[in-house]
Amino acid sequence: MHKVSIANRHGDMGSLGDASNKFIAQHQFPLEYQEDESLIQADHDRMFQWDFDYTRDTFKKHLETGELYLPTWVKSAKPEAVMALLKDLFKVQESHPDVEWTGYRITGTVNRSNGYPVYSLWLFSKTKGSGTKVYSGSHAPNVSGGDSHREDFFDRKDW
Repeated sequence: MHKVSIANRHGDMGSLGDASNKFIAQHQFPLEYQEDESLIQADHDRMFQWDFDYTRDTFKKHLETGELYLPTWVKSAKPEAVMALLKDLFKVQESHPDVEWTGYRITGTVNRSNGYPVYSLWLFSKTKGSGTKVYSGSHAPNVSGGDSHREDFFDRKDW
């Protein structure tokens, strides 16, 4: 597992931005985890390639709009709502029916070839009784700059 950094410059995630694996959100997500714990990850653009109609409809169902609204929606959504979106996108009821997902992370990268954001979506399952440390929010040891007092990308007031 690796740390992610906070997109703290204006326009970092915009079409001319240079964001690469920038923190958007996390809830109960580890820096390191045990071998018997589960982690799945996919980029949202790949999900569209795998099943366009399902992915589009899932974003619309949860966000009531398209996927580009994801960072804004996540800022005000409850962790349970974000978890429900990610579980639906990953189709965990089919692919991992016996896994209890306990955390998530969302990061963003700007595709340099076309300027569109690509959101990396992660689901994590912590084993009951595990000593794995998990973190929520940007002020965490698994986020570069997260244990400082720099502004979070979504808390900027100068936009």
